[in-house]
Amino acid sequence: MKTTVMRTACALSLAIVVSACTTVPSYQPPAVQAPVGWDAGGANAGMWPDPEWWKGFGSDELNALMAEASANNHDLQAAIIRIDEASARARIAGAPRWPTLGGGFEPGREQKATSKDIFAGLQASYEVDLFGKYSAAAAAAKARAEASVYDRQAMAITLEGDVAATFFQILSLRDRQRALQDSIATAQRMLEIIRTRDHAGSASDVELAQQSSIAARQQAALPDLQLAEHQATAALAVLLGRNPEGFSVTTRSLQQLRVPPVVAGLPSELLLRRPDLRRSEAGLRATHADWEASHAARFPSIALTAAGGLASNALGALFNPSSAVLSVVGSLTAPIFSGGRLSGQEKLDSARYREQVQLYDGAVIAAFRDVENALYANTLNQRAIVLDREAHVQARRALSLLDVRYNTGAIDFLAVLDAQRNAVETADALTQAELARFVAAINLYKALGGGWSEADVRPAKTA
Repeated sequence: MKTTVMRTACALSLAIVVSACTTVPSYQPPAVQAPVGWDAGGANAGMWPDPEWWKGFGSDELNALMAEASANNHDLQAAIIRIDEASARARIAGAPRWPTLGGGFEPGREQKATSKDIFAGLQASYEVDLFGKYSAAAAAAKARAEASVYDRQAMAITLEGDVAATFFQILSLRDRQRALQDSIATAQRMLEIIRTRDHAGSASDVELAQQSSIAARQQAALPDLQLAEHQATAALAVLLGRNPEGFSVTTRSLQQLRVPPVVAGLPSELLLRRPDLRRSEAGLRATHADWEASHAARFPSIALTAAGGLASNALGALFNPSSAVLSVVGSLTAPIFSGGRLSGQEKLDSARYREQVQLYDGAVIAAFRDVENALYANTLNQRAIVLDREAHVQARRALSLLDVRYNTGAIDFLAVLDAQRNAVETADALTQAELARFVAAINLYKALGGGWSEADVRPAKTA
């Protein structure tokens, strides 16, 4: 009978092993074809940004804001805590690879005189990881812990870019308000001149109404800029982990800052310089390990249990040498029928891995695109700001000349109205072009990984 049972068990185990004997290919990082160089060019193409790239803008206040955001931003602090969470999960996932040991003491109860009902001892159990199920699960958890470290680095770069961009936006809005206030002062001065001429009979009611409309429209645009500045200031306070009440920025203008030179780096090194890509690759390793674990779960498992200690039906005799007991038990278990759950899980993890490969390849291409776009933006914005500055200078000059000619009666007032509108528009376009130049520099630093490198990653606390 025992022989028949053993043969049956061996046959079932062999059938299960054969049914699950398809192998999972070993993990290989996806092959990526990096461009030889950047189409948009870029000075110092072999260099990478400094990790504290924002210091290149020459603002002590921005430096202080970055330090405060790094220390107090709640999202970033949550990301740091998630590293500890992932490390704890990795420790938990690695625990089944080790034996478990427990101890206990069971006091006696009235039973038959021959029973040994008092026991004190230790019990150990261990499941042999023959096919790497637990090792693969531990590897998956460890890769996710590593990904959480990269995720924190990627979030820090995003935060730094947001702080800098919001800071520059506040300064740009202040510049736009000053430019608009200058235009309002000019419009009010011209309105007073037309009123004086209207009283003298040398200006028409139409001209007075038109200039009044121009002055009113410019004044109406000012509250929108003031509101935008207030909202941007509040947003910056939140990035710093502060309440918006009482928070302010002391720097008054973008003109007090400088834009650092473009630093491009080499395309072939970008994959190692972007923590978001490193996070994606670590996630790819984790899903591959999940696939290995679900594949190994379809194989038989061997469990060993050992118990040893002292047992007696009398407490006084418990510690005699004759009371020693020891038992060792081994068991072989194999999945026979699970309704397709195990095979379905393996197929699911396989599909998830193949999906992550495609997403990783897409993220890499998008990273190259980000750098190209940022380099082009830096180049084109430098050209645009020269043209915008010239347009504004000429618009102010035209308004001044037309103002003189109108006062001498040489031209119609409509030309002056058009010149005023053009001067306001070119002034606003210039300030926005200045902001775009700063934002383009931020986007380039972010696209290049913010000067981050693998050496900046602290080791994950994993088992």
